[in-house]
Amino acid sequence: MKKKNAPKKFQHKLLISYLLLIVVPFVLSGFLLSDFTARNIRRNTMEYIGLFNEQVSSNIDSYIRSLDRLSKTVFLDTSVTEALRTHYSDEPVGNYQVSRYLTDFTFQLNVQQPDLQNVILINQHGEPFISGSSSKFFDEERFYQAILFDEVKAATGRIVISGAGMEDYLFTPAASPVFSVSRVIKDEASQQVGLIVMNVRSEALERSININQALLDRGARIVVTNSQNQIVMESTQRAVGSFDWGEYLDNPKYTFFSSTSDYSGLSVYTIIPTESLFSEIYNFRSINSAITLALMASIIIVAAVLSAKLVKPVKRLERTMSKVQEGKLCVHSHIKSRDEIGSLANSYNLMIDRINDLVQNVYYAELKNKEAHLQTLQQQIDPHFLHNTLESIRMKAIGNNDRETAKMIQKLGTLFRFALDSTESTALLSREMSHAKAYIDIMNMRYDGRFTLKFDVPEDLWNCRVIKLLFQPIVENSISHGFTNSLQAGQICISARQIGDIISIKISDDGAGIPNESLQALNTQLKNPPVWDGGQTAHIGLVNISQRLMLRYGYAYHLSVDSQETQGTTACICLPYWQVAEEN
Repeated sequence: MKKKNAPKKFQHKLLISYLLLIVVPFVLSGFLLSDFTARNIRRNTMEYIGLFNEQVSSNIDSYIRSLDRLSKTVFLDTSVTEALRTHYSDEPVGNYQVSRYLTDFTFQLNVQQPDLQNVILINQHGEPFISGSSSKFFDEERFYQAILFDEVKAATGRIVISGAGMEDYLFTPAASPVFSVSRVIKDEASQQVGLIVMNVRSEALERSININQALLDRGARIVVTNSQNQIVMESTQRAVGSFDWGEYLDNPKYTFFSSTSDYSGLSVYTIIPTESLFSEIYNFRSINSAITLALMASIIIVAAVLSAKLVKPVKRLERTMSKVQEGKLCVHSHIKSRDEIGSLANSYNLMIDRINDLVQNVYYAELKNKEAHLQTLQQQIDPHFLHNTLESIRMKAIGNNDRETAKMIQKLGTLFRFALDSTESTALLSREMSHAKAYIDIMNMRYDGRFTLKFDVPEDLWNCRVIKLLFQPIVENSISHGFTNSLQAGQICISARQIGDIISIKISDDGAGIPNESLQALNTQLKNPPVWDGGQTAHIGLVNISQRLMLRYGYAYHLSVDSQETQGTTACICLPYWQVAEEN
């Protein structure tokens, strides 16, 4: 079961990799783009509504200024101010003329501004002159209350705008709500002589501010209020009375904008349902989500198909290898694709062919190895036999009173006994020193004492173990190559030091040295020693020592040589102290 599930797990990992590399960045970038776009739309919409609200306030100011200028025309006609001082109960004929003059004046104002429902002049004695069908008040107290008379008197000549309402104080009121623009009339001496009231249709103010129909279609509500928070104009419900803007201020269902004019004191409020205002954002997010989900589904399907197609040849190769695991070495893969999997299948086929060849070769090689081993055993020199023979020769030399020959044979026997002892592959450092000393003694018997061997090794390192036959081949190399062409005495020094976790050993001579090119070639060979192929090149020498150091301690440890022509040669060996301590 595990074998069958392994390719599926690989396919799942491949599919998950596709999703992580494609779907996750795609979804993340889509989300960030959608959020960024939505924020921009929201910010632009809010800026637009804010500018719209300010523009409405500016249009209203322009409209009110035109009414303000119209109301000031009363100051240009001194006859009007004079007539407003007249009390009509004194002279009936004169009263008619004055009344007719003031009434005609109100009609003239009405004609100049068609948006006016009517114009009312109140003289110094409280008597009204009204343009239109009504000539008297139905409810005088209601009139003064509607125009905010107390605020008008306190305004000292500035206009005061009242809230919208019905003209229920007249006998023939208007059919739609009106708001009043009122001011006190003063003469040249700044004495109050009367009052002018212009009743303006609320719908005329709505037309003057040019409300964007698109906003109204979204449910926008534009409300204009005076300083008393009374509704002057309302865009949808034609409402009158006070406006409670607090219910919209912190309500998330509505988006609320406001601005107040320093000139007229009127405040403009724009209230739009949040859901309607940002419907494009919601629609954009819905469409974006739908597109993202559709693309994700497409990517997942394509990724699943591609991963299955890629994994299919891997499954075939796995089934083929399973048969090889069962011992069927003649099974080949028949995948012919030109990609990496096809190359892998081809390599597998070559490997199977090679394994079959090796099986045959190993079989025949084993037979030949047994024959060669038998011949080696037959030709091997018994170390004990060699030692006993040398001992017999030494005793014969002593019998012939040839002490020097006997001593040489004794030293040679010591060398053979140490070198041919195959029970251990390592030796104490002190044994290596003794072995090198014995070899130098033999060389001095041959060369009349030309060589001196010195040791500079602390006693605490004598009992450390190193690989066997470490010093003698190097000393032999020094004599063979360093002193061959010289008859002068030679000196060889073996030193050792512990440096942290490393034992550093140096074997120096004062011989002829090595040329630079030969030295570089030698160090290259020591760092990368040739692999022994079983031939006759497996001699004990510098390359042999470097190879044995690498095999035992690792490839970081090898033999290196430093030399200068005519200045001598130094062989450097580093051993890891922890391995030495382990074998101690």
